[in-house]
Amino acid sequence: MTGNETGAELAPIIGGLAKVLHSAHAAGCEVEECYGDLIRDIPSSTLSEAGQAARTAGHPGPCAGLQELDRLVQVLDNLARFVAALAPEIPAGLRVETASAREEILLRDLAACLLSPAAAEPAFRPAGPARAAEAEDGVHLF
Repeated sequence: MTGNETGAELAPIIGGLAKVLHSAHAAGCEVEECYGDLIRDIPSSTLSEAGQAARTAGHPGPCAGLQELDRLVQVLDNLARFVAALAPEIPAGLRVETASAREEILLRDLAACLLSPAAAEPAFRPAGPARAAEAEDGVHLF
């Protein structure tokens, strides 16, 4: 589509994507730091046994998993910066049809961040005392 009256402006969508990627990067850093601290507190013999058990089960083990998490966090950071730099280069008024793309997004808050960036809440809530208090009574997966 080029300049048609239907669809949504592309620049705000790409700007929203940059914000989502920045939030995902920050959330990944928090997870990485948390699990890194936990693993540092595990005795090396226990960590070695856990690694061996993981490899026996066909998994790479906790240290390899943390390396992959670190790589994921770095990729999110690079993508966020790339997309943020790209957004202002998109010509004003360039529109794209979003209906089929919207159907691919299963998370309402993520869809709002991308397709209604002015009204959207962040796709990832920042950690802090409020989030810690929510989890004090146990792990909340959903």
